[in-house]
Amino acid sequence: MKKMQQTLIKEKLKFLKIGSLLDQKSIDEVIAISTFKEFEHKSNMGYRLGDFSKVYLIVEGIVSVKISNEKGRNTRGFLLGKNDFFPIIMFTENVHENILFEISTCSRVQVLIIPVREIKKMTKRNKKIHSLHMQMKDELIEERASHAIDLSAPQMSERVIEELLFIGKKFGETCAEGVKIKNHWITREILGYVVGTTPKTVNTTFSKLEKDALIILSRHVWILKAKFFEKYEYLQ
Repeated sequence: MKKMQQTLIKEKLKFLKIGSLLDQKSIDEVIAISTFKEFEHKSNMGYRLGDFSKVYLIVEGIVSVKISNEKGRNTRGFLLGKNDFFPIIMFTENVHENILFEISTCSRVQVLIIPVREIKKMTKRNKKIHSLHMQMKDELIEERASHAIDLSAPQMSERVIEELLFIGKKFGETCAEGVKIKNHWITREILGYVVGTTPKTVNTTFSKLEKDALIILSRHVWILKAKFFEKYEYLQ
């Protein structure tokens, strides 16, 4: 069973960016300590004490991560997809405030789970894995910083549109009408968390975009038309 699991992990690594960063010896080392899991639509992957000691590497699918403080107040929300790592609590080891994670699937999700302690051990003897570990940190921090939405933006609806542009760029695929995001399960509530606004604002923004024929929305497929990107190019 373990050999089958490792063969499966090896196949998944082929399609990930980290697979091209490591040599065969390093890949074998990572495979030896990794496990592979699948999560279904809408399941809450949860957050339990000790989960911060693992790296979750997304092989396929989209998840939403909602971060709250110990009083239950939502402080951040964002979406992660293929080649992204989470939870980021592993990068905030010096923060003494209790941070709560809620990690929910927005699609069928496949992840590799890598123990942080084992990765850290490997970094001492393997320069490629050390470089990978540093890049994982740097890339995640850089992406989150570059995607941080300006809280001084005068219009909440503008933030929703910014997030749609980001989702289209990161998770969409080109189609005849523009960009299609399919089988995603990104709810309007989740989008509200990510943007920092209410589902009502999301609904109002979506209604206006649909009325202007800039987007097409069905239950699990969103199409962002070419003229949507043209109109809001200044936000990209």
